[in-house]
Amino acid sequence: MRRSLVWALAGTLALTAAALWASKPAAFVEAVARSDAQAAAQVPVAAVTQCREMGSSNATLTPSTPLPNQWPVQALEPAKRDVFSPVLPPAPKLVPVKVAVVAAPASPPIPAPMAPPMNYRFFGQMHKPDGERIVFLARGDKSVEVAVGAQLDDGYVVESISDEGVQLIYPALGQRAVVGITPARQ
Repeated sequence: MRRSLVWALAGTLALTAAALWASKPAAFVEAVARSDAQAAAQVPVAAVTQCREMGSSNATLTPSTPLPNQWPVQALEPAKRDVFSPVLPPAPKLVPVKVAVVAAPASPPIPAPMAPPMNYRFFGQMHKPDGERIVFLARGDKSVEVAVGAQLDDGYVVESISDEGVQLIYPALGQRAVVGITPARQ
């Protein structure tokens, strides 16, 4: 156990022992059955004065006289409201508010459809022994051999291949793009 917990428990035990040692013993009350005559003789004086204040017709009450069987009826005024129903606050006064009619702002024009971004770059070229040229384009880490009329993965079609570049067209929108070819070193 931690040292602080031990000290807290020891302090609690010491305070409990001190409280038990310093307290006085409780007084015990014993109930004893008495006859009606003995009970009538023990009527407290406060009950007699209370009976007189409440307007009892019996003005000769003494401490030995028993209390009446029924107390006199009190004149009560009717309640002003039902205490068991909720009290609602008054309704707020309605103030007329003038509402200004504001024209809705014009929605921004819808942009024209665009072809997907053209992510191809020139990767290289070579010539076959018969003189035909083969061009390679790269996108990311993949290279693709292209020829006129070939369709690329993102919808572009190779329109033409020249010494300056590869012409691509996006047929759905008619938009064109060019991938430049770097000249070969000699």
